Amino acid sequence: MILGTGPSGLTAAYRLARHGLHVTLLEQSSRLGGALTATDGPPVPVLGCHRATRKLLQGLGSISELHPATNLSLELQLPDRRVVSYPRGWFPRPLNTVFSLGRFKGFSWRERWNLLSWLEQLWEGTLELTPDLEHRTARDWLNSLGIDQASQQAVWNPVAYWLTGSDLDTLSGDALVTACTPFFLGTASDRRITVFEEPWTSLLVEPILIGLQEAGATVRRETRAIEVLHDHHHVGGIRTADGTVFRADWYISALPHHHLTPLLPERWLTRYAYFQQISELSSRSCSFVRIHVRQALSGPRFILLPNESFRWVWGRPNGIEDSIFSGLLTHPFAEIGDLEAAAVSLLRSLVLLDAERNIGFITQEHRTDSYLSLHPGTKTRRPIAQSPIANFLLAGSWTDTGWPTNMESAIESGERCADALIRQLPS
Repeated sequence: MILGTGPSGLTAAYRLARHGLHVTLLEQSSRLGGALTATDGPPVPVLGCHRATRKLLQGLGSISELHPATNLSLELQLPDRRVVSYPRGWFPRPLNTVFSLGRFKGFSWRERWNLLSWLEQLWEGTLELTPDLEHRTARDWLNSLGIDQASQQAVWNPVAYWLTGSDLDTLSGDALVTACTPFFLGTASDRRITVFEEPWTSLLVEPILIGLQEAGATVRRETRAIEVLHDHHHVGGIRTADGTVFRADWYISALPHHHLTPLLPERWLTRYAYFQQISELSSRSCSFVRIHVRQALSGPRFILLPNESFRWVWGRPNGIEDSIFSGLLTHPFAEIGDLEAAAVSLLRSLVLLDAERNIGFITQEHRTDSYLSLHPGTKTRRPIAQSPIANFLLAGSWTDTGWPTNMESAIESGERCADALIRQLPS
């Protein structure tokens, strides 16, 4: 039995159903997929280093000529309003890193040389990362490397927020290294940023639902779990809001951490550090803006920003004469007029909106608990898939997958839960 049908829950259900197990999913909403299926949110990119996500989509037939996608360049707007791209080479690793970093115009020549020298020492083993990275902020760590404040604000902070949802002052140094390494120090193909033209409902949710139906799985929508029942050291069932108790041999929670802990027995929360640490996790909220512009865009764009109001902006053509932009706000705007003025100023600074053109319409959306806060000390509190309760596993992008709370983390966690359960089945 699986609680929740976000990407992690759907992935675990799909794997287990294909393995021949009877799977039941409980979803409190009428819609499967969670926030992934929101039609008015920003696009969810798949990076080249997101191997679990790409493998699942390929298995579902969603990475093919039938599903158009665009690979974008990573662009950054610098404080002087120049927009620079992070170069992509096709050399083997680590030559590809040397080529890209050496040509990146967001850093001065001196900064590029210092970073490459530092990386060379790490690769040769003459230098090691400081062991206290998880217990200091990313800002403090970068300061210790001698990276100046201007580069931190112009490049490092926008990159950190894009990859983790946290800025340098709240993010741990370890989380910054962990988030940046696969993308920036991986292979050339790892640096792809793929955006699909179709919604994730078509790419992921519907193909998995078809597979579950073919395997005889049960999906119960509008069924809200309110209590995990325990029988000594096992889960004995799931009680729902209407009083029904659902029972199974194995249980997987694919709920957000702040939705899971109220369901757990008080005895578990006081006895097991595993569950106590989950209650200590915290999340960050964010606000998105969606902008319709009556001006053509030649192709999709993704730009990180050192802007006081916006973290990044996505843009894509919308027909022949219009464009749609999505942006992450640093804070919600109280007045829509102020938001529109800030958006116009931003798009014109990026040369994406001519002086004689204007915005067609603009909307703002606030989402609570969008990202797991990766402040110092969080790494040790993220739980592994197997809980101390023998027949109870946890999935979700917030669990200990080695990734920030993104799509890759969610799918990886679903895969790990399925693997852990399958390993314990009688042969």
